[in-house]
Amino acid sequence: DADPRVRAAAALRITDIPRLVELQKFADPAVKRIATERLSGVADQWLRVKPLAECQPFLDHITDQKTLAELSVQAKDAGVRAAAFARFTAQKDLSPALLTLVAIQDATGDLAQQALTRIDKRSLLKDISRKAKIEAVRSAAIARSEALGREADKPTAEQLRQVRRKALAPLLDQALRLAVSTDWPRATAGFESLTSAWNSACDTMP
Repeated sequence: DADPRVRAAAALRITDIPRLVELQKFADPAVKRIATERLSGVADQWLRVKPLAECQPFLDHITDQKTLAELSVQAKDAGVRAAAFARFTAQKDLSPALLTLVAIQDATGDLAQQALTRIDKRSLLKDISRKAKIEAVRSAAIARSEALGREADKPTAEQLRQVRRKALAPLLDQALRLAVSTDWPRATAGFESLTSAWNSACDTMP
């Protein structure tokens, strides 16, 4: 139909997956958007109950992170769960909240452990340590949170540089005074002592 409103209304009534896939190639952006949304919903229903061998092509058309994360823990077929999780983690800008959902709700622990490695927020790891279905996942969340805490407590490169500067500044001042001294024997002895102090300071710095 030439009327875009009619085309969009017609697309809303379609539930046949092959036809929705074809509509995704349609020139009308409204029809493409509706087809994508409908395909995601219909495919989601199939993927929750069918084995992967019967619905892999449908999974390949889903890019919504929430749908993929939910399939990772709710689909009946282990193959669908694994494939959905792989597709989920291949997306850009992964949602930490959805990774947390997988880590908490995964009943096998395998996908949960993989999700944990991608979570860097200690508040989310704390939630996982309390709510995850699998004890090993709860323990792993605690360990990761503690490791991140230790890493956060380490001084930054800039902080280390400031520590070195503060420790070496008095020695630099002393070197400048010796450099302009007219008492060369005393200055030479002073430089030897200063070199020893400099090396000692460098050896004890982090």
